Parts: sequence; structure tokens; C-alpha cells
Amino acid sequence: MKRFQRQTKLLGIKSMKKLSKTKLAIVGVGSIGSILAEILARSGFTKIKIIDRDFVEENNIDNQNFRQSDIGLAKVEAVESRLKEINSKIEISKFATDLNYINIDKILSDSDIIIDATDNIETRMLLNEFCVKNRKPWFYTAVIKSNGFAFGIIPDHACLKCFMKIPENLETCELHGLLMPIAYFLSSKQATNIINYVLYGKRPGFFIADISKSKFFEYIVKKNRKCECCVKKRFEYLTGKKNSQITRICSNTFQINTNRKINFSKFKFKTKSKFLIHINKGKLNITLFKDGRVIVNGAKNEKDALKIALNFVG
Repeated sequence: MKRFQRQTKLLGIKSMKKLSKTKLAIVGVGSIGSILAEILARSGFTKIKIIDRDFVEENNIDNQNFRQSDIGLAKVEAVESRLKEINSKIEISKFATDLNYINIDKILSDSDIIIDATDNIETRMLLNEFCVKNRKPWFYTAVIKSNGFAFGIIPDHACLKCFMKIPENLETCELHGLLMPIAYFLSSKQATNIINYVLYGKRPGFFIADISKSKFFEYIVKKNRKCECCVKKRFEYLTGKKNSQITRICSNTFQINTNRKINFSKFKFKTKSKFLIHINKGKLNITLFKDGRVIVNGAKNEKDALKIALNFVG
């Protein structure tokens, strides 16, 4: 425990050993997830699973925990490299894939705590249902503009669906921007919540922050006795009823799940990632993933993106 001697003086050896044995899964390693992963690794967690469907782009460098040399890599590859530099003994398992109702059990079933750092409402609701069904604690974090939210969903207490409605027009950082310090602030807050839960069983409230105005609130969420998820056990996302083949990532970028494994050997393109290949074709930027996903940037609409994706996959 020499590496963590200062935190050990505060928490004690038994507590540090407990942190090191706790299996974490971080879903989404963008603005929040890439920072939170590093904080948790530096805090003594040594068993970390990372899941993300995206790759590092140049516009990620100023608002996510990546370096110039990471551009083009799958985000899970870049995060793994960074955590290994911090602690070479850390155990990391990575999944460069889109978490969905088909693979979620296989990927997350052995995790003790699940951390949601996604910007995707479908994945967030899928995680909520999975954790309710399997009685797993999970921690939800989100940032936008100069605002941030952190919440811990603990078995037998309120779940996310108890109080959150599905927004028709979800705000995104691409459209509304992000003040970078809020990501570090909320990541630190959520990491503290996770440590307090693992060591002391402390259930966090719903924390809201507006860092530009120095306004912070925290309140306890009461269980909704009519909740469709945690009370009535109706799992729409977990059964695939809400699953979609095409997802709009941003204004003209779409992800298509072709449900076909892609053989990279037939493409004559150089890549520094073992998970994906980038192809530039005119105004189109196309990324093929081994798990059968295709991200098309520059498509006119969903129909156009699907056509482009299938032309490459066959």
C-alpha cells in the first residue's frame, strides 16, 4: 500500500484493501468517465472494467481526459493506457462496444458497482433496469454547460425512473457546450460518493451543481410507489422493446448496428487500433468497428447513413 500511503493514513489499511477488491464497471469514458476512471484508479481501486462505443477525436482533447497521441484510438484503449501508466498492476478489462440488451448481462454481471458516465438516455435507462433487476448499486453522473448531476441508485431505494422522465429533446454538449471544470468537479464528487458507499454503505442524495454560480444542492429522492421499473418490474429496455438499430450521435453523425462481425483483413487501411478502422471518402468520415457497428459522419439522414454503412459491411 506504499503507493497509496497518504490515503491509507486517512482511511486505514483494511479500507484500502476493500477498495482494491471492489470490481467497478464504468460505462462511457468521455468527459466524465475518462476523468472518473483516473480518480478512482488513483484512489486505490484496482479492478476496473471500461465500456465505450466511441473513439478519440481531436475535439475531445480539450474536454476529455485524452492526449494528442490518443486521436484515432478507441476510447477504451486510450483510458487503459493512461491507467496503466498510473498503476501498472491495475486490472483492466475493456469493451469497445455499444452496451445493449443482448450483451449487458455478459459484460456487467460480475461487477460490484456500475458507474454510468454516458450521454445516451437509452443506455442510461437500460442500466437502471439491469441494476434494479440484479440488485446492483449504480452511480449516475452527467454534465452539460456549467451544470452537473450526481446520484447513487442503491437497491430497495429510489431508481432513476422514479423521478426522471425521458426528455423529447435531450441537451447535448455538442449543441450547448461544456465548461470543463464541471466535469472534474462532478467526477471528484461522484468518486467520493462511491468510496463512501463501498466503505460505509452511505447512500448519496441527488446532487446538483452550477459551478459558474457556485450553487450546490443535494436532496434525498423518495421511492415512487408507482414506478414502472423498481416497483412494477417492467423492463422495456432490458427486453429490447426500446432498442434501435440506428442512433443519432450528433447532428450529422449516426451509429448503425449491422449485427455482423466485420473482418478487417479485407480492408487495405492502416489503423493503430485493434478495434476499429477509419475511412475517409469525400465529405464522409466512416468508422468500422469489429463488433459490427459503423459510425457515419456526414450523412444526410438515418436512411442515408444506413445505406452507406451497408455498402461497406455488405
